Amino acid sequence: MPPFLPAELSFSILENLPVGIFILKLEDLKSKEFRNIYVNPANSKIVGIDFQPFVGKTLRESFPDSYKHGLPDAYIKALQTGETVIIGEMDYGDDKVERKTWYLEAVPIDHEHVMLTTENITELSVAKRLLEQRSQKLEHKNKEMEQFTYMVSHDLKSPMNSVIGWINLLKEEGEEMSPLVQQAFNAVDTSVHRMKRLVEDILDYALIGTSKKEKSQVNLTLICKAIVEDLKERMEISHAQVVFDELPVVEGFETELRQLLQNLIHNAIKFTGAGVDPLVKLENHSTSDFHIISIADNGIGIAKEDQEKIFGVFNRLNLETEYSGSGIGLANCKKIVDLHNGTLWVDSELGKGSVFHIKIPKNH
Repeated sequence: MPPFLPAELSFSILENLPVGIFILKLEDLKSKEFRNIYVNPANSKIVGIDFQPFVGKTLRESFPDSYKHGLPDAYIKALQTGETVIIGEMDYGDDKVERKTWYLEAVPIDHEHVMLTTENITELSVAKRLLEQRSQKLEHKNKEMEQFTYMVSHDLKSPMNSVIGWINLLKEEGEEMSPLVQQAFNAVDTSVHRMKRLVEDILDYALIGTSKKEKSQVNLTLICKAIVEDLKERMEISHAQVVFDELPVVEGFETELRQLLQNLIHNAIKFTGAGVDPLVKLENHSTSDFHIISIADNGIGIAKEDQEKIFGVFNRLNLETEYSGSGIGLANCKKIVDLHNGTLWVDSELGKGSVFHIKIPKNH
């Protein structure tokens, strides 16, 4: 047993630890020379060589390549500061040790003894690199798809605007149109406007998260006041009320957060049964770790089996003739909440209204 180990129990613990232990003694600070004092069995198993022949020898004569990697500097730093030095991941190999990826830490024992802990993380490192590569490829594909969607949507808007312009001109000039032709023009006009709205919604979806703006402190109370002002005319027509508490200030992207709340409030007003005055209530249920906001309505509600579907793109539950829309609004909301590392879900019962919940982590 090495003389500086205080007791047989300590030795037994080191001998049975599953982590590789290599203890060295500083012999000369100027030349950074260390002597190998102790190696536990796990280290030999992890590294794949018998370390016992190197015990008692100097570090330089045993593993000279360790100096090329700066390991003695880490050992000295640990001894001088009295604190563990995390060397971290290192690809290391020499004429004795097979090249692998290791995780290393230098732990000071006293003023001249340092303990090197070793873990073989080669497989983990390979898996991590593969995951990073696949993640980069996926991110690249997503960016390509967003760019394609933006390009197609943008290029479709121009011809549709031209069609709308020609229809309006022909309707103004064609005073003597037969009822059948007038009906046909109206149908085309409605279809083109619906397509234009769809293209604009697709464009909005593609642009979410592409802004180069930094996050800022967004006051959701002020956002809600602005949204209510924007919806004032619609609310007067439908006799709607929007009620909200003092909502939190959230670190996030202001444009996207406004779009999120506007979509949810607009839907709450829109999806209301005949003869019912819409009532929308926003409440703050934030905790020490999360911003949590609920948006409750007295609308038509959503069946249990449809509550997951509604956040997908183009997933409409109602006919266009009943409630206008493209079926992208809630997909936008989901994407915005994902952008803020949050979650969005709904509690609802058909015919009894809905409560949408937004949960966004606070940045401590």
